[in-house]
Amino acid sequence: MPYRIPKNIDKRNALIGTAETAQNTYKKTFSTGVRKFFRLSYQVDSSPFFKDINNSDPSDWLLNHKEPGQSFEEFSSRFSIYTDLIISDIVPRSKQKTIFILPIGEFPTHGSSRKSTTNPLLQWLESYCTAFFTTAQVKMLKPVPLENVACNYRVNEFTGRYQLNASNILDYLRRRKTRNQDCLIAVTMIDLYPKPSWNFVFGLASTSKSGIGGVGVFSFCRYDDTFYERWSLCEDQVKRKPDGLLDYSVFTKSKIDSALSEIDGTLLLRACKVMTHEVCHMFGLKHCIWMQCLMNGSNHLEESDRRPMHLCPVCLRKLQSVLNFDVLQRYNTMFDWTSGSFLKSQSSTKSKGFKSTHSDAESTRSQSSSASSTGSRRSSYLNNRKHAGETIKKTKKTPRAKRNGKRQSHDHASTTLDPAAPLNKFHLFRGWLLDAIDFISTDGKPGVFSSYSQQLNSLSH
Repeated sequence: MPYRIPKNIDKRNALIGTAETAQNTYKKTFSTGVRKFFRLSYQVDSSPFFKDINNSDPSDWLLNHKEPGQSFEEFSSRFSIYTDLIISDIVPRSKQKTIFILPIGEFPTHGSSRKSTTNPLLQWLESYCTAFFTTAQVKMLKPVPLENVACNYRVNEFTGRYQLNASNILDYLRRRKTRNQDCLIAVTMIDLYPKPSWNFVFGLASTSKSGIGGVGVFSFCRYDDTFYERWSLCEDQVKRKPDGLLDYSVFTKSKIDSALSEIDGTLLLRACKVMTHEVCHMFGLKHCIWMQCLMNGSNHLEESDRRPMHLCPVCLRKLQSVLNFDVLQRYNTMFDWTSGSFLKSQSSTKSKGFKSTHSDAESTRSQSSSASSTGSRRSSYLNNRKHAGETIKKTKKTPRAKRNGKRQSHDHASTTLDPAAPLNKFHLFRGWLLDAIDFISTDGKPGVFSSYSQQLNSLSH
């Protein structure tokens, strides 16, 4: 049966729910500005923020996989969302969630300084996850050699390149995962396959029995354009030791370095997408069929590139129920990351304890007491919105960290990120965040967005 765009009433029910308890919790959790922002997803056709899924290729995910979609009520039915406990784990909901990133095998040295002990791509991924999963603790672990993982590997018949068995890696992660690790995700520069009958997989994740947390793995390999340019140039071979065991010495550092041209904006953008997509799976989110969303499934790279960086309102509500963050504060944090200034604000926030567990409604109620700081922040965004393109261009040439003349340290890594970050490909997401922040900060007043006035006037308040 071909995929059909969900009706607006179905989108609304998936977000707000049909039960009175879910609807009341929705009103208590989110501020007026956030609710009006979410309303654009089901009351406005062709919303500038939340667009319908466009299946433009016969091989696209939803044209080949029948998925009913996961509403918020279906997501929360496995948990006691409306109490302080998660039934399966009997863990306080206020407990800070943890995400641990485990590099497997060698990583390229492109862009690394002589003093650096951590790959710059891994550093940027860690910082992005810290912004995206804003109330969670994110930590990068020390790399693990492939021989310790002891997973099967093969040579792909189409590419001639090595591939690691992703299912074997998940088994290893389950054995390694500790109680204080809600999510343990492995990253590698080597291509993956889930089982012998499959050609490849970008990533693979498995949730725990409780539905919150789990293990996952993904590869950067196919997110570098040179992978396809060198498609038929590789002739890798599986090697075994005299005792018949697989020989992992074939995965040399020089081989990994030669497989990647450089760490650029395209690679970072794609890596951030797949990383957050897989971690969201580990937090219980299934593929999204409601609208364009980070949690849309993808069958190929072009479809993955079409997938946006943001979560739709339905999926964002699911994640918020697990991490208990303030939506506007999260958007501000992610905007800071895309502008290259996140590390400074992150360090400042953590020095104050970073114990943000309040809802958007609570944030709104306390807004009057901090009008000076909130107002100046909002005015800054509103004044800069008209010059968003100019600001982005300046950021590309002279990052904010460099303009300030200060080195910005990262709490989770032992090294400092290169201030010349490859953020040039994040300008569209940055603009989306900027408009979203403006909308929510002003409670969606029509006068603020001249281009959206007609759509906003049509909304019932």
